[in-house]
Formats: sequence, structure tokens, C-alpha cells
Amino acid sequence: MMFDELAIRKQVQWNGKQNVGFVNMGTGIDDDSLPLATEVLMFLVTPLNSAWKIPIAYFLTDGLSMDVKANLVKEAIIHLHDANIRVAAIVCDGPSTNFSVGVKLGADLSVVNMKPYFSHPCNDTWNVYLVFDAAHMLKLMHILTSLHSTFIIYYIIHSIMYYNTYIIVLYMYNTYNV
Repeated sequence: MMFDELAIRKQVQWNGKQNVGFVNMGTGIDDDSLPLATEVLMFLVTPLNSAWKIPIAYFLTDGLSMDVKANLVKEAIIHLHDANIRVAAIVCDGPSTNFSVGVKLGADLSVVNMKPYFSHPCNDTWNVYLVFDAAHMLKLMHILTSLHSTFIIYYIIHSIMYYNTYIIVLYMYNTYNV
């Protein structure tokens, strides 16, 4: 499963039935007193052994807290399980809120006690791995190299190398145990 937040233009439009463009978290509240949406949080499902993607949910937001985002990720995993789809990994970009979502769900992303997975909410014997989008992480590395000292970059590179060992473990698990 993948999730990402995308910026959208603040505007309200009439779609023939109702005004759209306000914050919509799927609660059924349709009120023009709600703030205008500035972002959309998208959830997509893609299999490990094929090349297609299916959007499963989207939410029009005006910024989300880590707690709300973690709850939406957990609910998406539960709904997919109810549809007989097992989530083995979550892929997202690397903003600090996404790291916090992983920690809130039970992962430990510290360098010393790296555990880049959490227990599946429907089955404690399954793990759901966190995978951060490589292209986005490289972009963040580029920004860091232009802003920080060599020592900090050395520490970050070693942290990424340590994390990549878990990516290899995830690949081996999915290749030989699925």
C-alpha cells in the first residue's frame, strides 16, 4: 500500500449536485463552513509481483496531524484485510510526519534499535514494513548536503545503509515466503 499527500488548488466548484473543494474526511459532513482543502491524501494498492496500482481512498485535507494520518493508515490496512488483501509494506515519502506515523503504528526507526515494521492490526504474526520512497529520500539527501556539515552527512549515510539491510530482508521474505 502507498500513501502520499499532494498539494491542490484552493477552490470551490459546483459539480451539479453540491459544492466540492472543502475539507472532506469521509464523515458525510457537507457544510460550507468547513475550510477549503489544500491537500489530498491518496491511498493506493499495488501488488508485490505485478505492475498495476488501484486507488482505494482519498481525503481532501487542510493539513493532517500525525495521529489522524496514522489512524487513516491503520483503517486502510484493516479494510484491505476485510477484502482479503494482505498489506506487506507501506510505501511513502520521507517527511517527518510520515516517520512519526510509522512510530505511532509501532515501528522503531532509530539507528540503534532499527525495527522498520509494525504488527499487522488484524494478525499479530504478520509484519507490515515501512519503505520510504528512494527518489524522495535522495532529494532530501541533496538538500542536506547543501546545508549541513560532513559529519552529519556521514551519520545519515550510515543510517541509510543500516536501513537498506532491512529492505533486503523484506525482499528476501517476499521472494521466498509468499
